[in-house]
Amino acid sequence: MLKTDKPATTYREQIGILKKKGMLFPNEIFAENFLEKVQYYRLSGYWLSYFEEKDKFVDGLSFEKIASIYIFDKELRNNLLYVIDNIETEVKSKIAYRFVHDCSPLSYMNAQNFRREEYHAIWLEKFYRIANIKDRNKELFVSWYKDNYNSKFPFWVVVEMCNFNDISKFYNNLKPKVKKRMRGCFQHDYEYIESWLHTTVLIRNICAHNGRLYNRSLAITPKLLTEMPQDLNTKRIFTPILILKYLCSDREIWNEFVKRMEKTFDKYEEWFELEQIGFPSNWRSLLK
Repeated sequence: MLKTDKPATTYREQIGILKKKGMLFPNEIFAENFLEKVQYYRLSGYWLSYFEEKDKFVDGLSFEKIASIYIFDKELRNNLLYVIDNIETEVKSKIAYRFVHDCSPLSYMNAQNFRREEYHAIWLEKFYRIANIKDRNKELFVSWYKDNYNSKFPFWVVVEMCNFNDISKFYNNLKPKVKKRMRGCFQHDYEYIESWLHTTVLIRNICAHNGRLYNRSLAITPKLLTEMPQDLNTKRIFTPILILKYLCSDREIWNEFVKRMEKTFDKYEEWFELEQIGFPSNWRSLLK
């Protein structure tokens, strides 16, 4: 018979449940305060990998370790948002510049430039909805193009109204011959860029919505260059991070990101396991 009603528990009761499973609580006041800020169900994703058997944690697992891993994961997401935000701006700029010069400012409306016309129609319809929303919200540049150019927005305006996911889908759906003409955008073939943008959008969305990266198996496998290590766990977060290195051409931004990563790892390295995030022992040298 299926259970239909699970009773609510207090913070003290939650601590008791974890104690019965073998978790240690050197400071129960800290644990209760932490559970008040980060609910039990959210934290549960961080202790799943520490079960020795059903309802029995490995020996020595403490609540402080789980809390530290949670904070480490939060800092990891913030570090990634910093570099991905810069990459998004750069990618939009490059794609817009190359597309308007190799095609034309209004060629995004031409279905013949795209592999799947039905996907292009959906993409274009979504863009017009966004433009209408911005118009209703009195975005001045939208009203200006509406009044002066009959709502025909050049692509450099379009990219600024689209989110990263929309631009990734736009690039992916372009015909290969169009992407080949746009080779100057990036230093690698379009098959890699398609894969990398799709992966980066996924990671960006996880981070932006406070998703868990620690001990997470990613849903997609990015395409690797032959020069990249071939023994990486492509389902963990390190592989997408390595890909960001190839998408970020601003070395100052990238070096700052690596410094932030090193600082985060130095603070929490006693608490977490590298394999849970797919980081090899030489991750610093691979990222620099």
